[in-house]
This record gives sequence, C-alpha cells and structure tokens, in this order.
Amino acid sequence: MDRAKIESIMRENGYSDFKWISGKDVVVSQWPRFKCTYGGSSYGKKGSCPPWVPSVAECREFFSEYEHIAVIHFQKKLNKPDDRKEYSRKTNTRLLKLEKAAFLMVE
Repeated sequence: MDRAKIESIMRENGYSDFKWISGKDVVVSQWPRFKCTYGGSSYGKKGSCPPWVPSVAECREFFSEYEHIAVIHFQKKLNKPDDRKEYSRKTNTRLLKLEKAAFLMVE
C-alpha cells in the first residue's frame, strides 16, 4: 500500500483531517449493539442496524485484519438534526468514489 498516494488522493478530494491507525487499535464494543437492539426505533428495519449487522466478534476480527486504516474527521454544523441524513448520504457517496479511485491508483 502506498500511503503517500492515498493521502494525496484524500487531500485532492478535500479530506485533509485524517489519521492513520492500525486495525488492531479499533475498539469494538457491545454497548452500541445493545443500545440499538433495546432502545432503537430502527432495530430490524435498516441494513445498518441489528440484526442485519455483523456480531461484535465478527467486527473485531474484520478490523484486526487491516494493518492501516485512515480515520477521517468530519466537522459540519447542520441547521436541523434531520439534515444529517442527506449530508451522510452525500458524504458516503463521495467516500465510496474516493475509495474506488484510491484502490485503482494503488493497485
């Protein structure tokens, strides 16, 4: 992996506030899953909510397989709480394109 190339691509796309960490340093906890399961209104309704997401153990294993992970910091003030849905959708679409571009350039 050429981190310098990836960093260049990230910066060219407006993502300059990031940090590299090891996958082994990602903390995966049970409490978010419990919070969604027993207190969330979306439980079982969305693909990003339990029971449709991997178990805690599977998430730990997944992240531990990565030697390098870029964690990007986002700072955005929105006028209304519901504006986060559209902002998240657009941001996730941009990040997916960025990931594909980085993958193709590094390969």
